[in-house]
Amino acid sequence: MRRLAALFLTLVAASAQQPPAAIQRTMTLLATSTPAQRNPVKVLFYGQSITKQDWSRLVAQDLRTRFPHADVVVENRAIGGYSTDFLIQTVGHDVYAFYPDLIVFHDYGGEENYEKIIAAIRRNTTAEILIQSDYPTWIPNPADPTNPAREKREAWGDRHSNEWLPELCRKYGCAVADVRRPWYDYLRAGKLKATDVLRDGTHLNDHGNQLLADVTKPYLKYAGVEARGDLVKTTKPGQWKDGRLRIEFEGNRVELVAAKSENFHASEADVLIDGKKPSALPELYAITRPTDTFAVDWPAVNRVTAEQPLLAEDWTLRVLETNADDSKWRFEVVGSRTGPDGEGVSTERFVSNSGRVVIDPGEWGVNRAFRLRKQLTPVGFEVRWSVLPLFTDVYRAPRVTDPSREYVTLAASGLSNGKHVLELVARGTTAPPAIASVRSYRPPVK
Repeated sequence: MRRLAALFLTLVAASAQQPPAAIQRTMTLLATSTPAQRNPVKVLFYGQSITKQDWSRLVAQDLRTRFPHADVVVENRAIGGYSTDFLIQTVGHDVYAFYPDLIVFHDYGGEENYEKIIAAIRRNTTAEILIQSDYPTWIPNPADPTNPAREKREAWGDRHSNEWLPELCRKYGCAVADVRRPWYDYLRAGKLKATDVLRDGTHLNDHGNQLLADVTKPYLKYAGVEARGDLVKTTKPGQWKDGRLRIEFEGNRVELVAAKSENFHASEADVLIDGKKPSALPELYAITRPTDTFAVDWPAVNRVTAEQPLLAEDWTLRVLETNADDSKWRFEVVGSRTGPDGEGVSTERFVSNSGRVVIDPGEWGVNRAFRLRKQLTPVGFEVRWSVLPLFTDVYRAPRVTDPSREYVTLAASGLSNGKHVLELVARGTTAPPAIASVRSYRPPVK
């Protein structure tokens, strides 16, 4: 086993000779973190059930071990059973508000929706993306009978992984982690079946989890150069004039980094984006992913939208009636600030009385969950989600207690991806808040 493990690492090293340029902003943040400057880094694992497995924890643990001085925040928001045809519905809830620096991504399903997911992420965030190719789940054995269906499936996987994914990444500026080829070589060299590293023909056993972690980690290396430094810009804020600070930026997100000073003043400033309070901009509110179905850890509703401006509040959808196979619900929705907001049925487009909740018939996941588990949702079952404010109307200077860390305040996120003006208007007679820098984010796809 040790010999095979060493062989696999050699095969992986051969396929990942150069650290991908497309993820070097994240790797720069990690590698340049020091005890005196702990850079914040957000990493998201996203996809379906394979991404939920233990290999992702091993990779996250490796990042924290190799870069102990970085402030690494890791989220795994993968959803089991959600191929690209379903994940396209949840990506807006899961990714945009979190706004990660790096996404490690893998999914199965149709290539059209696969591309739509990647395009949506690149359109709405500056996240760098490392996409894993598919590992083989079957390899031909001369001693076994021929299996045309398996051969066809693996041939599709070869083309998808070795041709289509690299082309997709060239188009959108992403990186590919070549899992498939070293995995094939490893199985053949060890005279192993594909199922020897799988627990059920698809998902990984302990051996497979270690392999996928080992094949991913070499791609997460620092190359010594930062790529696409124009997407995320950190600039000096300039000078206050008559109690006002005016900052021009381009992108869809802007943050304020507090100055590090021993002299703390609890000073405040009103925030304006293009002359308006951020709270007055409808695009700066985010809806979280709705909670799961009764029987399966799938969202009961894949996507919730709105037709009218939102409020920061919590929402509850309560089941009033179901039919025999959960294909039709009658329900009501209640907002913590809006209050009771109407009733609907899941087979029809629902628009709440306020217009703050819109659910299309194709967004429900409950009938699919019933078909899998044959468990009927009980009357009174509740689905919840929240509306989060992605802005700050009043900037309050934070007390900097640890000068090695950044104290970052989100001014606005979710803006149109273009040129904007951020203004701070000092409150009171004390000195205005001390701002060290302003960080703006411009997604690469318009």
